[in-house]
Amino acid sequence: MKLRIIYSPGHTASENMAYDEALMTGVRRGIPPTLRLYSWEPPGVSLGYFQPYSDADAASCKKMGVDIVRRPTGGRAILHDQELTYSVIMKIPDGEDGILLNTFKYINKGLLSGLSRLGVDAELVPRSSGVSPRKAAGVAACFSSPSAYEVQAGGRKLLGSAQFRKDGVLMQHGSLPIKLEREKLFSCLVHESEDQKQENILEAYEHMTCIEEILSRPVSWEEVGESLALGCSGEWGLEIEYGEPEEDEIVSMKSLLAEKYSHPSWNLRR
Repeated sequence: MKLRIIYSPGHTASENMAYDEALMTGVRRGIPPTLRLYSWEPPGVSLGYFQPYSDADAASCKKMGVDIVRRPTGGRAILHDQELTYSVIMKIPDGEDGILLNTFKYINKGLLSGLSRLGVDAELVPRSSGVSPRKAAGVAACFSSPSAYEVQAGGRKLLGSAQFRKDGVLMQHGSLPIKLEREKLFSCLVHESEDQKQENILEAYEHMTCIEEILSRPVSWEEVGESLALGCSGEWGLEIEYGEPEEDEIVSMKSLLAEKYSHPSWNLRR
């Protein structure tokens, strides 16, 4: 069986969310499971589906040239900058294999294999010590309570992920920072006070990490992408097939961009 790999760096925040959801169209009608690897241009803050828009400091984001978009998945705000973002789109397996936590573990084991190829010593958060991915949206800080089977390195969160399911297909996407600017992240968000902001930044140094901090060397987006593609295909036993979105996916992407992800009724809904 094939694994379609799509490299698509350099899209805006709204385009990236539309792209992710649109790929579900093709997979639903029989396109192979798909791994999309991408980046954000300009940088963007994505808010979780249930998160208030007021959590983002819109004025500060505008000043820094950072877009704001709402994700279809849960969780808290993430700054997408100097990172590789991935999405996996696949049909939901039957039976026990299709349970949210089981698919979360299956996908993240592939990502873990890719990180190992890169030389990153990482592990999955044990189920006994992590919260459910479905419940993670209620956690106050994006790094304070990692979900079960999320990827961590040295006890610090490295790769956060979340799922969206519709009509028998799941889309899981996540953020893998190559470099990490904690101060910039929290400058994009609203805080009760300057003291609280500084506390959040200090906590982020304790609980978050990135590829270059782990490897102590410069790492390119292309190197990370190739490692993840090879790791996922090997772990899942699928043959790589490099591809592009098909016509119906492109049509869906354009519609989702115009009517949903670039529209205030979606981004300002909470």
